Amino acid sequence: MSNITLEEVKAHLRITGNDDNALLQSKLEAAEAHVADFIGQSIVIDGKVPAPVREAVLQATAWFFDGTSPDLGGLLAPYRQWAF
Repeated sequence: MSNITLEEVKAHLRITGNDDNALLQSKLEAAEAHVADFIGQSIVIDGKVPAPVREAVLQATAWFFDGTSPDLGGLLAPYRQWAF
């Protein structure tokens, strides 16, 4: 179950049809996992997905879907937990 909705992704990508819903859902799930791996924690922080994390997931979904370059580092720096 995604924390970002398919409707949010479609609005972000300006997609109005339903032909790519299954593909978009799989890209969304991969993007959420990628962002969680990048920050070293769940994307749900204190019971919600913070706006910069939400934007990073949307950008990563676009990247996986159509190759649009994301700015994950800038958006996610405050949320990244380092482990050595």
